[in-house]
Amino acid sequence: MTPLSKSLEQLLDDIYKDDNVSFVEYKTLRDDADRRMDAVIKEFGLHNNVTAFQKAIDVAMQLLQTSVIDAKKPP
Repeated sequence: MTPLSKSLEQLLDDIYKDDNVSFVEYKTLRDDADRRMDAVIKEFGLHNNVTAFQKAIDVAMQLLQTSVIDAKKPP
């Protein structure tokens, strides 16, 4: 198993080639990540280390987003 699939590598190269990530590119990447996670769940089941890690990252990203929004609010 390679650490980065060729299709993911190509998708990332396409997204980053102009040094700008559009909303459509972000959505495409998000949808691809969802598809890949569905494949992990199909292969290993719903409760495993990868899905637990993914859930933890989801929480961390939500907290990061909330923190940034709070930091941008005027005092």
